[in-house]
Amino acid sequence: MDINPFRYRYQVILVTEKGEQIDITALIEDLGWEEQEKELAARISFSAKNDGISRGKLSSSAKPGCYVVLRYSYDGKNAQEAVRGKIDEWSLGAKLSSETLKIKAYDELRDLQESKDNVYYSSGIKTKSAVSKIFSKWKIPLQTYTGPDVTHGKMKYNNEKLGSIITKILDEAEKKGGGKGFLRAVKGKVQVLRYGGNETVYHFEEDKNFTSVSYKVNLSGMVTRVKVFGEAGDNDRRPLEATVDGKTEYGIRQEIYNRGNDESLGEAKKAAKEILKEKGDPEKEIKIKAVDLPSVRKGDVIHIKSPLIGTG
Repeated sequence: MDINPFRYRYQVILVTEKGEQIDITALIEDLGWEEQEKELAARISFSAKNDGISRGKLSSSAKPGCYVVLRYSYDGKNAQEAVRGKIDEWSLGAKLSSETLKIKAYDELRDLQESKDNVYYSSGIKTKSAVSKIFSKWKIPLQTYTGPDVTHGKMKYNNEKLGSIITKILDEAEKKGGGKGFLRAVKGKVQVLRYGGNETVYHFEEDKNFTSVSYKVNLSGMVTRVKVFGEAGDNDRRPLEATVDGKTEYGIRQEIYNRGNDESLGEAKKAAKEILKEKGDPEKEIKIKAVDLPSVRKGDVIHIKSPLIGTG
């Protein structure tokens, strides 16, 4: 089915501190939302006329800590929630006789980015259990988990931001061959998903639904050799047990895999091969500029056709 991005309609709902829902779409002058690669939380940004609503000026109801919900529909039918966020940045300005309210709102994962804690896990804990304990402690319900779930050794984090801790746990799971996982908040609940796990794959074609494209090949982050080390002995040194090579013609780009005490050497070698499978090729980066398609989110795989890159 061909989808025309220009037929999407957006609606912005303010949820006041008393729980009242107010449609402020008519006041919005500039609206955007984004999910950055190195940030957990999605962000809604907008400027709005600070005009009167049922309770007075918008600024009197849109306060820091209140929620903003961005909804979308296609041809005005079957409205769905794209993202919601709690107001984190609030600024009011005036020019001549008009006032403008500028808002930035972030979803529930923002609290994890801004909070520090001490976290300790004993050897043998699995990825899902480790990250779920953090969500539970911060009372963020876990809706879906399809991310990596491998066995970890002892993990200790002191005075670190929780978002960084979760990212490190998922990165370690990836190194152990569990695949690449990421976080997403949906309607107040968190999802831990595998990259490219979306069922619906959207097709983008140059001159039809995107305006520009760039293509880059980068060896940075590539792994061509994985050394497997065993458990530390009395001298705290880990013995080298295996070396697994990949595409060393690109040079030696070495990763270390430390075998856990409940893991066989065969399992460790398998994990090393998974690392090479995940990171053993040059990174290819394709960037396109297109009209917003709200049903596509960070971590989704898409299909692109362009004379510059062919089809991919």
